[in-house]
Amino acid sequence: MTRNTVRLLLGRLSMKVGFHLTAHRSRHTWMTTLLRRGCDLETLRRLGGWSDYTMLLTTHTSLTATYEQHRRDSVRWTRFKRT
Repeated sequence: MTRNTVRLLLGRLSMKVGFHLTAHRSRHTWMTTLLRRGCDLETLRRLGGWSDYTMLLTTHTSLTATYEQHRRDSVRWTRFKRT
């Protein structure tokens, strides 16, 4: 399967689900999910093909901060929401 084929398939899937999908975004989602489930950094580095931890840790730190802010905002909203 070529890169272009993957790009086209993700583009079609994006239209169906209603948000933009890319191979790069999928890689970040995969990495973040494994880290949150307790995967150690060395295993993740090897599986993801990173030569060192720099990119892995930089990306994870950024994604974790965004996720935590979103989670806090969601908790604040549900506290005041009428049910």
